[in-house]
Amino acid sequence: MTELLERYFAGDRAKGFFVHHDNVLGLQAVKNYTHVFLASGKTIIIRRPVYICAEKLGKDFFEVRRGRWVNLEAVQEVRVHDDKRYVFLFEPGTEPVILSRLASIRLRRMSL
Repeated sequence: MTELLERYFAGDRAKGFFVHHDNVLGLQAVKNYTHVFLASGKTIIIRRPVYICAEKLGKDFFEVRRGRWVNLEAVQEVRVHDDKRYVFLFEPGTEPVILSRLASIRLRRMSL
């Protein structure tokens, strides 16, 4: 089992950064790389599969569609997008994320 930490080293052989768990808004797979989106607006690109990064970050991260993970603590509001999907809203000025149908089903199962 992976130990969950408050602070992570995000990097590869070329460079790296220390990142606090709360500062990570989301992850996205792009070919063999993972884009790590930070609260500061920065994006870190690391050479590691997205599922490994998401596993290390823990249960606060939810797969909203294939290859895209979101920090649930950053979500301000959840709305119905259409009859089968939800949309996550974040702070003003941040682009909303539409969940896939499968992710919407998983989200419904999580609710009370």
